[in-house]
Amino acid sequence: MPAQNERCLNPFKPKCRNTEIAVYVEVNGSGKIPVCRECWEFLAENAVWDENGIRLIEHEPLKNPVK
Repeated sequence: MPAQNERCLNPFKPKCRNTEIAVYVEVNGSGKIPVCRECWEFLAENAVWDENGIRLIEHEPLKNPVK
């Protein structure tokens, strides 16, 4: 259960101040950090965890985007 004064600490969105914590993730061995649902959805779609830590995925632009 999140602490009263905890806020989201998404390393890729440092200005997020959301206090409704959805998950705790370990980033580069620095311990578990709190992440809100909105940021967790962003990380789930745009980040990858591997032996080097966490990094954003570079998405290729769509050739024929749906309009």
